Amino acid sequence: MPPAVRVLVAALCGLTAVYVGALVLGVGRGDGLRTWLLPVLLLGSAAVCAWRAATATPDRWAWRLFAISMVCWALGELSFGLWFARGGRDPAVSGADLPWLLQYPTAAWALALLLRRRAGRLTRALQLDALIGAVAVSAVAGAAVASLPLDGQGVLDHLIAVAYPAGDVLLLVFIAGTFAVGGRGLSVTWWLLAGSFAVQVGTDLAYMQKTAAGAYVAGTWTDIGWPLCTVLLALAALRARDVHADEAQADGRLGPGLVFGGLAVAVVIVDHVQGLPWPVLGLAVLALALVTVRMVVAVRENARLLAASQAEAHTDALTGLGNRRALMRDLDEVHAFGTPTVLAMYDLNGFKRYNDVFGHPAGDDLLRRLAARLRGVADELPDGRAYRLGGDEFCVLAASGRATAGDVVERGAAALVQRGEGFTVAASAGWACAPLAGGPAAVLGEADRHMYRDKQADRPSPGQQTAGALVAAVRARHPDLGEHLSEVAELAADVGRRLGLDRRAVEEVRDAAELHDLGKLAIPDAILSKPAPLDAEEWTFMRRHTLVGERILLAAPDLGGVAALVRASHERWDGGGYPDGLKGEEIPLGARIVAVCDAYDAMVTRRPYREPLAPEAAVVELRAAAGRQFDPVVVEAFAGVMPRPGVPA
Repeated sequence: MPPAVRVLVAALCGLTAVYVGALVLGVGRGDGLRTWLLPVLLLGSAAVCAWRAATATPDRWAWRLFAISMVCWALGELSFGLWFARGGRDPAVSGADLPWLLQYPTAAWALALLLRRRAGRLTRALQLDALIGAVAVSAVAGAAVASLPLDGQGVLDHLIAVAYPAGDVLLLVFIAGTFAVGGRGLSVTWWLLAGSFAVQVGTDLAYMQKTAAGAYVAGTWTDIGWPLCTVLLALAALRARDVHADEAQADGRLGPGLVFGGLAVAVVIVDHVQGLPWPVLGLAVLALALVTVRMVVAVRENARLLAASQAEAHTDALTGLGNRRALMRDLDEVHAFGTPTVLAMYDLNGFKRYNDVFGHPAGDDLLRRLAARLRGVADELPDGRAYRLGGDEFCVLAASGRATAGDVVERGAAALVQRGEGFTVAASAGWACAPLAGGPAAVLGEADRHMYRDKQADRPSPGQQTAGALVAAVRARHPDLGEHLSEVAELAADVGRRLGLDRRAVEEVRDAAELHDLGKLAIPDAILSKPAPLDAEEWTFMRRHTLVGERILLAAPDLGGVAALVRASHERWDGGGYPDGLKGEEIPLGARIVAVCDAYDAMVTRRPYREPLAPEAAVVELRAAAGRQFDPVVVEAFAGVMPRPGVPA
């Protein structure tokens, strides 16, 4: 914010304080303050609005219009003051009326522009709130106008006299729209804008009442609102930012409608006490009728939102099946009513590798297709329902006895099979009958045990068979290297389990550990068995083995995840590794595990050019390199699973 703007706003606040203080103390009695100081405040406020228009790109026209409205008001005050300065009398209609009246539509236009951007998409409920506010405020303003004594004036005098309260009504309508759209979510800027125009309207109505009754005296309490509304508008411009469209407002809230309905009730009470013209009473009754309609809309919307919320809480977002919460709710009902029911639980085999090879979007599409098939199977079963518990775990619940449990399990498992070129996704299955004495948790536990028993009994997948064949090839070419790979694989599996990896991830890390040196099949024995350190050219050749190993593994689509770990198995935590220079958590966790286990095994194994280290010394070396070469978390997990006695953990 430019210093000049800060100084200008501070000056406006100071002059306003002087203005109000003079009015309170009676020093400014007469037209002097209003004639000369109020236009200065108005033009200062216009300058702040113009500055905001130059900085708020999307809302620049709204703030330009606010500036124009303040200039119009200032021109009206100056022309009226000059008329009196030349000895003129107070006319019913003067040249000041035109700029004064232009101030109302320009300010309302600016409010309309801001409201349109804030509201975004106006729902029917928001439109109804705005209509209720407009009708109720019009009724209040009509009641105020009806109390003005206009007898004995000409037609033009009547039009001018009515135009001012009509302009105030126009501003009140947009203020009502502000609260109808924003509710309690209004920003400070909106509160300042609404406060500015509300103060102006209140002061205008008080001025008109006293003027019509012949009781107005310039420089009294009646005039305090005008300087206050100008400084409030300047502060709103100072605090304003671009007004973005809000998210759709909840149609179930009743606050704005009830507030405006209260205004309509007040008008009806006034009519009962002193009588009002029938159009004013009609507006109040219409506002109350609209409030009733709005209450019906709110009740229906709240019921819809409650139903949608409950459905969302019990639905899996990806597949549309019931989620774990829905399954537990339905199992509670089964146990409450004692209905014989079978629960079939499924866990996909091969999906992790499918996801790694073809990507997560393709994996999500596959889950949706399998879920649709499973839902079709459930629909054919008595009281059948399908669920996705998360990840690649599914369930089917159906009213049944033990005699048909096998049929339920087999039909669900058949729906969860997908085969393609280079991949197979199938499901291991388990089942349990409900109700059981232990409740829903016991049912889930029994089904889960059966499922994992079935999974362990499965034949090795094509990927596992391929990995086994490649490991056998490595051991046949380099028997000593094969022993090294087995040691690394066992250590890597233990570390993976300690770090909380699931069973499939542990298997993948084990495969990567056994195959991380697969590319050394392409390295000459003279380099692999050299009894001295390698030179620069030999190291360059050696470092290609991770890329070679990756290419070999990618020939089997089921081993795509293992291939990625093999490629990254010689990266360093500080980014100094190869082949991609990855660092930190950019390196896959499985590759970080393999790197630590491989380094340890290399240190404790005899080499032609050096003696092996003791296990304790090897762990010390790993910890010394943690944070540079190795992931510190993996190093500590490795130290915790060391199978050799005497190693500090």
